[in-house]
Amino acid sequence: MRAVLLAGGKTGDVLLGAGRGPAPLLPLADRPFIEHVCEALIRSGITRVDWVLSSDDGAYRAFLEDGTPWGGTFRHHVAADEARGYETVSALLAERGADETVVFGHADRLVTASTVLPAPADRPPVALFGTAGTGGAWVWNGWAVLSGKPWRPPGATSERQLEASLAATEGCRRVETPAPLRVATAREYLEANWAVLQDLDVNPPVGRTNWPDGVRVSSGATVHPSAVLLAPVSIGAGAEIAAGAVVGPYAVIGTDCVVDRGAAVTRSVVLPRTYIGEGVRLDSTVAAHDRVVLLTSEGEALVRADVAVGSLSDHLPGRMSAAVARWNRHTVAWLARLRDAGRTLRKSVSERLGGADRTGGQPDPRTVPTVTD
Repeated sequence: MRAVLLAGGKTGDVLLGAGRGPAPLLPLADRPFIEHVCEALIRSGITRVDWVLSSDDGAYRAFLEDGTPWGGTFRHHVAADEARGYETVSALLAERGADETVVFGHADRLVTASTVLPAPADRPPVALFGTAGTGGAWVWNGWAVLSGKPWRPPGATSERQLEASLAATEGCRRVETPAPLRVATAREYLEANWAVLQDLDVNPPVGRTNWPDGVRVSSGATVHPSAVLLAPVSIGAGAEIAAGAVVGPYAVIGTDCVVDRGAAVTRSVVLPRTYIGEGVRLDSTVAAHDRVVLLTSEGEALVRADVAVGSLSDHLPGRMSAAVARWNRHTVAWLARLRDAGRTLRKSVSERLGGADRTGGQPDPRTVPTVTD
């Protein structure tokens, strides 16, 4: 079975900042969103996938490769822009053989295998999947299944045109399905992560068996003994959760992030290599380097928080200086304790050997073992 997927060139501008990468490559809980899409396809028996990449900068191809990591075969078709991407999709769908079933979908929308694959005996020539929107209007979710005789659509240049062409096919059926998980907005992105967090497998790291259900700590992550993790929560590889920090519930900490001392992250996603400063409180937010998108009752608000939240590389010098300062304080205290212990030992040894001067209170000039300051 074959699939044709459109991976748009739009970046997660609100989430990441312009030019920082396609939205489907954003992490969804413990791995990239597009990886969840690949796994759903493979589980449904789809092993051949044509990826249509509009305005691809190489990030998609570098991640997807030739499909080997998933046990499939991937082909990449690069389009100059989104309009030509839909033209390429139309041409690939027109290549379908008489007895071939082809699944079409968008890489920024995650659906389950059962959702997009009706039983063979019940498959119409074209099945469009969607949900009832506001006012009861039916809304296509961007996924479809083509079966039966070959279909040669006109060259569509937009999602709306492609939907109209598919819907005009004789025997087309609209199928009601649960809404897909999406990453187009910060709200959709957060809700998608919350949904996936509920299904995370539990994998307590070696030597630590007291993680509660729903807590995932990836390899290489460090969690201070005084930090608190509240399920469901996912901690990425190489992340650091410092003393007194509280993470969760419904929180995702990306790879190589730092949640500093006393910070709290709740119902939020912290994207890779982001620093959360000491005492910072995040709730219902997406944090990416120096950008924080906060969900409010009125919508989404972009907040720049360069000091409290920022790129890890920008905060490394400060963290190193703070670490050195803490080390110096501990060293001074340790040396002071060692000095006091030495004085106590010297006094004890002198008294035991009778070296105290009864007249002037000064030590006897005879040689005795001493511990210097």
